[in-house]
Amino acid sequence: MRNEKTVFLLPFAGGSSLIYKQWQHTNFRFHGIDYSGHGFRYQEPLPESIEALADDVIEQMKCVQTEQFALFGHSMGGLVAWLVTQKLVKKPDVLFISACEPPACLDVNRYQKYRNDDTLMQYIIDYERLPEKQRNTKVFQEIIFPFIKNDYRILSEYRYVPAEILDVPMVILYSREDTLMRYEVMEKWKEYGKNVSFWQMKGDHFYLEEEQGREQILEIIGTTIKDR
Repeated sequence: MRNEKTVFLLPFAGGSSLIYKQWQHTNFRFHGIDYSGHGFRYQEPLPESIEALADDVIEQMKCVQTEQFALFGHSMGGLVAWLVTQKLVKKPDVLFISACEPPACLDVNRYQKYRNDDTLMQYIIDYERLPEKQRNTKVFQEIIFPFIKNDYRILSEYRYVPAEILDVPMVILYSREDTLMRYEVMEKWKEYGKNVSFWQMKGDHFYLEEEQGREQILEIIGTTIKDR
């Protein structure tokens, strides 16, 4: 087993491990997770539910040799990270949740509209998730778009089930400029853990993809883990 601490990184809906390819730190290693049917695992079946996706993440984590680890999840990845932590016997040293409302506050109905192909495509265009030339490719139409659509489907079908209060340090990141979540409900994360802290970010929902946001997150992760 390796003594080096690993930080498992869980993508947002429609994302893959590639969003974390530039993340580096001298004191620990990052390990980006690809959900089944996403990224480098595009040939595998898409998950049927958020719970199945969480189980799949746990299986992926078992393949990595590490004694100490933390979890980071952004948006849907934050929900998945929370579910994974609930299921794990050996808990992470720290749970980082970014741009994700508390499970009981998640407005799953808003994801229903993205089950319509045209509406989902407009969302992708509005947030410039992919350039037009990439949206017209066979790879996007046959591989990427289906897993984006499936992510929003399983989000729309998620139903919160009350769970134990976590005895794990939880670090919650959010931005008041994020129009895809309600920052005013973020303080309710205090009800999910015994040790919950908050960091306010700058930028829209995808602040982790901007250099400033990425550097701030790396600093937060590095400082938090150093203090553990």
